[in-house]
Formats: sequence, structure tokens, C-alpha cells
Amino acid sequence: MSVRDDHRDTPAPDRDKREFDARLAAAEARLAEEDRYEDGGDVSPTGSAQDYSALGLALRLGTELVSGLAVGVGLGWALDYWLGYRALFLILFSLLGAAAGMLNVWRVVGRTMVDGGASRGKRGKRGS
Repeated sequence: MSVRDDHRDTPAPDRDKREFDARLAAAEARLAEEDRYEDGGDVSPTGSAQDYSALGLALRLGTELVSGLAVGVGLGWALDYWLGYRALFLILFSLLGAAAGMLNVWRVVGRTMVDGGASRGKRGKRGS
């Protein structure tokens, strides 16, 4: 007996509507559960998108700081090597690179605070 034989007595439009309604109800239940986790209710068992975006933000902040310092050290070392100084430009550009990295971190954190988390995976209301 095939699957088609099971549904011979049910008209196709009614069966399709019931299947669609069942799929729609399941999708709405999943979305409601995701919204509950995002709104700060419970902790998602699989980890929410907001958790992963917070990790991404932390990694970006660390990268901004380290890259500013690395560029400063690289430029300072190159200038010292080229001009024959021992560590004058290395120290100077290390401090400037660290300051530039902190400024970049400050800008990213400030932008995130102004957005209020809108750039971190928050979704608008569905169906409106």
C-alpha cells in the first residue's frame, strides 16, 4: 500500500491545507521559542545567535587592539632599522599603535551601544 492509497478518500485541497497548517504551526512554535531565548528568558540549549554574535564582537575587539599594536611595532621597527636608531621609533610607534587600537575598540563599542544590539542579530516583528 503506497502513501497515495492512504489519502484517496481525502480530497487533495483539504489535505494540502491541513499539511500547510501543520507546517505553519510548527514553524511559528519554533520562532516563538527562539524569540523567548533572544528576549533574555531562558538560555538556549544550542546557544542563541546573540551568544555567537557576542563572541564575534569580543574577537573583533581583540583583533582591533592587536592589529593596531602590530602595525605600530612594525612601522617603528622598520624606521629604526632604516634610520639606524636602536629603539626610538619602536617605542614611539608602539605607543601610537596601542592608542590607535584602543581608539578603534572605543569606536566599535560606542557604535554597538548606540545601536542597542540591533546589529547583533535582533529581528523585527514578523508579519507586520
